[in-house]
Amino acid sequence: MTRWPSLITERLQQLSARDRRALGLGGSVMLLVLFVGTALTLQERHAAAALRLQQKQALFATLPAAVDRLQRRERLGEEAALPLGTLARRLLERSGLAAEVQPGTDGSIELRLVDAPFDATLELIAEFDAQAIALRQARIDPGNEVGRVNARFELGPRPARVP
Repeated sequence: MTRWPSLITERLQQLSARDRRALGLGGSVMLLVLFVGTALTLQERHAAAALRLQQKQALFATLPAAVDRLQRRERLGEEAALPLGTLARRLLERSGLAAEVQPGTDGSIELRLVDAPFDATLELIAEFDAQAIALRQARIDPGNEVGRVNARFELGPRPARVP
């Protein structure tokens, strides 16, 4: 085993000074390339891990809203398959709101609430979202009393559900 180091030392001493400098320079360049390559690989892995962490944090942030949506859908049960107009009326009824309902020509529906409680109106909007009802337009103006609003919603047709 001690023969290899001595053999390498002997061969290096047999080289000219110019060849030894070239060999030293080549070795230095190889070490530099190895170091830079390792550093870049580590940096890429760190960036990928940071991106995965950021994606998981964003997903985790949406989890409470998804759970709320799921719970709202479960409460409606089979009613979720109802036509848009009927479902909108049931959601209004559940929220304790009265509204003027006008069907549109393209399958949309317009709801007008007059002097409705603000909290119940926001709850109704959350129910629309939970039932995947497209809220095309919304306008909410102050009502006649504090905590009451006049609102107009245009609901678009619901997309077909995949079983």
